[in-house]
Amino acid sequence: IERMHQVFPNITILYYEQNGPDTVQRVAENPHAIGLFITAPGYCLPNIAHNNHVITKTLYNTYCTALVSKDNSLAKQCKTLSLKSLLKEDLILYDPVGNLNQNLAFQVLSLFGEPNIRYCCSNLSAFYALLEKGNGISLGVEKNRSRQHRKEIATIPLREKIKIDINIIYNEKSISSPVIQCFIEKLEESYLE
Repeated sequence: IERMHQVFPNITILYYEQNGPDTVQRVAENPHAIGLFITAPGYCLPNIAHNNHVITKTLYNTYCTALVSKDNSLAKQCKTLSLKSLLKEDLILYDPVGNLNQNLAFQVLSLFGEPNIRYCCSNLSAFYALLEKGNGISLGVEKNRSRQHRKEIATIPLREKIKIDINIIYNEKSISSPVIQCFIEKLEESYLE
């Protein structure tokens, strides 16, 4: 967003936190919307396949990881962690719209057993604050732009290698807009760093 304002200082950017299906719907209905969403094996967004007006592109691939306070004993003792072990811990999930049935982390965890959810946060700052204070553990991705300055959060690689794709989605009607093209380019650049 900062890079966009350097090129186009007078534009207004509306930022929404949504789940994947709602992001796809917003982009399909609004030619000026751009979205990011995560996909993993067994988790698909069915409305993408049925919508001819959206274009998706994978920005990068990564893997699931455990997220925990750097002061947590797991961060200090474990080089890797299994999903079965993760399920036994108090879990903190980020869910911007409060619908666990559409939550990627919940769906992935549920494949391995019953998640022990202690907190479910719709606010990303509150989610990270809970993790930093040691109130639980979460499922995340190895490379995450929103977490890069959070020095109090450690990652523990999972033994199960679950591939995650970070994707961009935009409306085909927007591709002729120089502002939208620039935003997509700046987004791609930021994820390649």
